[in-house]
Amino acid sequence: MTRQDKTIFLVVPHGFAARYFLRTELLQTLKVAGCRVVILAPNSEERYFRDEFLRDDVLVEKLEVEKIAQYLKKSRVQSLLRQIRVFVLNADSDITTIDDLYRIYRQERSRSGVRRKLRNVVLDASVWTLRRSRILRRMLTWVESTLHVGGFHRGLFDTYQPDLVVTSSLGYFRDDAYVMREARRHHVAVSAVILSWDNPTSWGMAGAFADYVVVQTDRMKEELNRLHDQRPSRIFVEGIACFDHYYHPELLPDRDTFFSKMGLDPRHPLILLATQSPNIFPWNADLIKLVARAIQDGRLPKECQLLVRLHPLHLRHRDGKPLYGDLMREYEQVQQEHPFVVFNCPASLSSRLEADMPRSEMIDVACMLRYADVLVNHFSTIAVEGCLHNLPTINVGYDPGDPKKKTQLKHSSALAERRTHNQRLIQAGCVRTAHCEEALLQAINAYLKDPGLDAEQRAAVAAVESGPYPGSAGRHIGERLLSFLDGD
Repeated sequence: MTRQDKTIFLVVPHGFAARYFLRTELLQTLKVAGCRVVILAPNSEERYFRDEFLRDDVLVEKLEVEKIAQYLKKSRVQSLLRQIRVFVLNADSDITTIDDLYRIYRQERSRSGVRRKLRNVVLDASVWTLRRSRILRRMLTWVESTLHVGGFHRGLFDTYQPDLVVTSSLGYFRDDAYVMREARRHHVAVSAVILSWDNPTSWGMAGAFADYVVVQTDRMKEELNRLHDQRPSRIFVEGIACFDHYYHPELLPDRDTFFSKMGLDPRHPLILLATQSPNIFPWNADLIKLVARAIQDGRLPKECQLLVRLHPLHLRHRDGKPLYGDLMREYEQVQQEHPFVVFNCPASLSSRLEADMPRSEMIDVACMLRYADVLVNHFSTIAVEGCLHNLPTINVGYDPGDPKKKTQLKHSSALAERRTHNQRLIQAGCVRTAHCEEALLQAINAYLKDPGLDAEQRAAVAAVESGPYPGSAGRHIGERLLSFLDGD
């Protein structure tokens, strides 16, 4: 059987997977090889999605996220097992991030009621034990993969008889796990392609078995072996597909053109402020106002412009209504009061596929990183991207607004700073972390005055975190997936 006779399922449960799988060279590489590709997505019926991807060699089918959610809701056993798994990694290593998340979860849970207390006892004992036994961790994965398959896509497996299923996680993303288990039931190989540098340390153990794992860097390979019990011989390092365009400046408009598009003046310096998800950091508006006031009153150079990039999760809806409508109106007020502040809101394509954005958004972000003078962020992946662009970068390491906005324990900059992946950058010295307003403004002023500060450290981190094949990682990942069809 040739590759032209083979079928690959791409599981796309959210917009970040759509960006990585569908809007990079990865999909094109599979198509050029002649494979039939079937995209499983929750928004398979949306016109824009079908118009963009549906072709003779690419089919679009429904990912049954609602059925999966209902199944979990009705099955107390499966719900408990999944909850346990979320907080389990190999305790022989540094699991600070997962441990902090578990501590928060336990503090926020009600202790009243015999049933809840019993569940907490089971949870505590299970998490403690599983963290210390590789055999028991694999047994838990086997139990879930055998007894909680679901079978929501049986018809698709029967119809298309895929040769490979590709997911964006090891099954720690809920919907991935069920498709992976179905693949195992149908004797179909599974490859997980890990989407982000923070996934190995920020997500718990696998929800299903993967035959192969594709990662971005050697560091991630080591983490998956050490924390997630994945065999090194089954882990393949192929780079970062969604960063490929960073290495092709010919794809980008020049500085004057981009500034004109954004409503900016190319003659003046630009501070880029990348907001955090409002679900994690409720002080985005306070931070924006702080920097804007500092420009207005001269504590930062008055000729500076502030470009605010909104996190895609600002666009979340619940029951058809925007979840952060009040916050968006607050941003509008800031822009009215400070004409040198420009907000860039990512385009959202779907009402069903969260954070799905057009390819043009990738180009816009690349331009922001290429043409900005300083980047301010709150412990985000964009700090790594700043290093790739040799862009001076500052973490906001304190809570810069009303303490009453801290309505959940996870609303904590100190907690974010502790996370394993963030500590890598901090310890490397490629970013500066400001723990008060004065320190933040001092760092911005220092970088504006001398952009070369910490450049050597940024270059060192970029060399490690960029992975192999910069500029062509999508193609290499696609070729690696094709090799799995050959049993390599």
